[in-house]
Amino acid sequence: MGCEFDFAIDMWSFGCILYEIITSNVLFKSVNVQMNLCKAAALAGVTDFSLFRRGIQYKKYILNDKYIYTVGTKRQVNKINGDYDLMVPQKGKSMTLLLAKYTNNDQLIDLLTRCLDLNPRTRITVEDALEHPFFKLA
Repeated sequence: MGCEFDFAIDMWSFGCILYEIITSNVLFKSVNVQMNLCKAAALAGVTDFSLFRRGIQYKKYILNDKYIYTVGTKRQVNKINGDYDLMVPQKGKSMTLLLAKYTNNDQLIDLLTRCLDLNPRTRITVEDALEHPFFKLA
């Protein structure tokens, strides 16, 4: 998206890697930026993309803070006034449901959910993650 980033991106990466270690599955399998953004938004339950407005590529991928332009994909596509092919993120499964067959550890699920917060300003920090109750269990 071309947004400024800081250490919050490392927590996002940590969340993705931790999920993959637990499940042996890739969290966001996608063929392009748009599909990846749509899947991340669905997981986070985000349907408003105004937080990305500062990104230099915002207009390339997002229309009216709600729709993601598609590129060569037929999944989750809606025609809006016949002008654009757009993806409309739907609220996806919660982290609890995604991890149900792998763990029922509420602390782990909470940590992953907070690492994968789509908004970097509200995502868990490194310091808070190190103090998270999940790491106190060991």
